[in-house]
Amino acid sequence: MFMLGVVPLSVAFTWVHNGTGLSILASILLHSWTNFTVQTIETVPRAEVIFTVLLIGFVVLITAIWGPKTLTSADELHHPTLKTESE
Repeated sequence: MFMLGVVPLSVAFTWVHNGTGLSILASILLHSWTNFTVQTIETVPRAEVIFTVLLIGFVVLITAIWGPKTLTSADELHHPTLKTESE
């Protein structure tokens, strides 16, 4: 079930990252919370299937509401410009 949950979970991380103004802290906290709960709460295989299905449903809802391009209400995301050696 882990492999089926990786893609939807990465979409959720991206949604949080983009929706919080590209906050790395929000992504770190979500990732830490996910790791903590997976390691501390023992589940049966049936619960993992239910969690994965709910996660996929949540990601489909996120994509339907905010759109697949940026997963935010904005059409484009602000990306910081990198300085080059010639500048």
